[in-house]
Amino acid sequence: MKRLPLLQAAMPPALTIVAAFLVIAAHADPAPTVDKPFVASLFTDNMVLQRGISDPVWGWTTPGAAVTVTIDGKTAQAVAGTDGEYIAKLPKLSAGGPYTLSVIGPKTVTGPQTVTFSNVLVGEVWICSGQSNMEFGVGNGNNAPDEITAADYPQIRLFVVDKKVARDPQSGTVGSWLPCSPDSIKRGTWNGFSAVGYFFGRNLYQNLHVPIGLIQSSWGGTPAEAWTDEAALAQNVPGFKATLMKIDAQRDAEKQGLTASSTPPLPALSLDQNSPTSLYNGMIAPIIPYGIKGAIWYQGEANAGRARQYRVLLPTMIDDWRTQWGEGNFPFYIVQLAGWQPGGDSWADLREAQWLTAKNETNSGIATAIDIGDQNDIHPKNKQEVGRRLALVAEAKTYREKVEYSGPVYKSMKVEGGTIRLSFDHLGGGLTAKDPTTLTGFTISGADLNFVPADAKIDGDTVVVSSAQVPNPTAVRYAWSAYPDCSLFSQNSLPAFPFRTDPDVAPVAIALPANAGPNLALGMPVVASDPNKWGWDTGLTDGSWDPGSPTTWASGVTDSFPKTATIDLQTPANVGIIAMGVPPFGSTKTVTVSVSADGQTFTDVGSYVFSLRKEEKHLFTFPPVLARFIRLTYPDHYPDNVGYDPNFVFTTEVEVYAPGK
Repeated sequence: MKRLPLLQAAMPPALTIVAAFLVIAAHADPAPTVDKPFVASLFTDNMVLQRGISDPVWGWTTPGAAVTVTIDGKTAQAVAGTDGEYIAKLPKLSAGGPYTLSVIGPKTVTGPQTVTFSNVLVGEVWICSGQSNMEFGVGNGNNAPDEITAADYPQIRLFVVDKKVARDPQSGTVGSWLPCSPDSIKRGTWNGFSAVGYFFGRNLYQNLHVPIGLIQSSWGGTPAEAWTDEAALAQNVPGFKATLMKIDAQRDAEKQGLTASSTPPLPALSLDQNSPTSLYNGMIAPIIPYGIKGAIWYQGEANAGRARQYRVLLPTMIDDWRTQWGEGNFPFYIVQLAGWQPGGDSWADLREAQWLTAKNETNSGIATAIDIGDQNDIHPKNKQEVGRRLALVAEAKTYREKVEYSGPVYKSMKVEGGTIRLSFDHLGGGLTAKDPTTLTGFTISGADLNFVPADAKIDGDTVVVSSAQVPNPTAVRYAWSAYPDCSLFSQNSLPAFPFRTDPDVAPVAIALPANAGPNLALGMPVVASDPNKWGWDTGLTDGSWDPGSPTTWASGVTDSFPKTATIDLQTPANVGIIAMGVPPFGSTKTVTVSVSADGQTFTDVGSYVFSLRKEEKHLFTFPPVLARFIRLTYPDHYPDNVGYDPNFVFTTEVEVYAPGK
């Protein structure tokens, strides 16, 4: 009776165990004979169980002991395995309550080991996960005082997963289920419970009239790889290989009893909330396999600049969550990134990756926030509308109600002389313009794909697009920028999704010549003029192009420029190729590369300006020069980045080659 193999968690830290016991202390007799709670920490008074499924109830007790779970006259039994874990699966329950849930274990000196939970409801349970726009509390949004006062819904229940970074999957979390009230809605990790989650749940409750359980597991500024299991990343997303190898190496070293001072030493590893797998382990694994209906997901800002990778990464995460939960292809609904001016064109690419995921993943959907963003704030305040749109998707796709849940979706195009006619699905009663006098947000191009602003007009259920600058058009884009001008809507007031009709062409990867030889910079020492004090000092020559912060090198504590980083190859070589790259979240702008044989006199061999908020690589090639020292000079930076000190300049990796014949 075990969870899936990938969830065989390491024992949680002592404080986590103590906190988990405190949750059930008011109900429990003497502690179980194993050092994990008799009932998993997600089970508390006021919880909501998922209707219509065999809800699992799990915990730990004496190996081989029988456990009985009862609720509303229904019973389930289980026997603890050799590790003490049991999972009892209740018969399918109908919506209702309140009920009492009892878990009865083996006899102790004072009687059977027992935990009882009260005020339990049965209804619909949804996971609310992602980064800051999901963590964004009700207290931050529009009409916050009025929304908080009105948040009196005792049949909506809220659970906030404690923030935790972990190397290995954890078996417990800290928190408790609370009925939604003006007091409990103010509790959360960022000025209240998730606004998107709450407004989504409120809409469902008002429409379905059944209890709603919302589990918030979110952390601002975090990338999708942090929320994805290690095995799934290793198998499907090769960009994180170096970090995952370090995790495995450290785990193996600990099994062998090695320490940091051992020979060989324990591998260097510093995990934070941005590290691959760290939040899956600390904040998703502890709530698996709790019975749920589905998940809503508002994330992507931290992966902007890596849209190609996100096309694989997000489906990998979704598929793995579904596998680990063991409930089949449960609904998974995505919020498409809102408009934000500093986002750069990479946000349009990321939105496309979100759209493709929702289109191609079974039982998935998407609600766009493209028209309700804030030009200057990455955290738009109108979360009421985001929650409403997500609820529409769920009502139509999950609960099979006859509602229109989508704005216009591009279907096809037809070139008609100097114009292009566009057709759409999800007309919602017909097309309309936000401003009746003009239709904006469209660009058009010829075969050169040089897009220019277009004239556009609604013609029945189609849109006709043209430009005097493009007599022979071939392609159209709509709302294809970070903060687009969104004007096309359906009659039911839902915005059209961004789209492009031009071919999807993958970027050409950097290719080294066949005679490049070995990477001479691998593992070589680096000296920075302005060292970074936060620990990002090992990534420049470690062989990893992983954009996650533990393997990314950064320089910058002061606001002085230029900054330099100098690599010592130890031995002179006829250097003629240098490859380097930057991650999507940093402010790196211009980088000049120079070489030196003696470390005193340097010769410039190339300079390149990297794009803001885009993961990018560049290959410097030049006539071979005898060099031992490679210097990177950062003369300037972009003043904006995503969640980091703007003084930082970031580099994912530098490789140095002396090409042979």
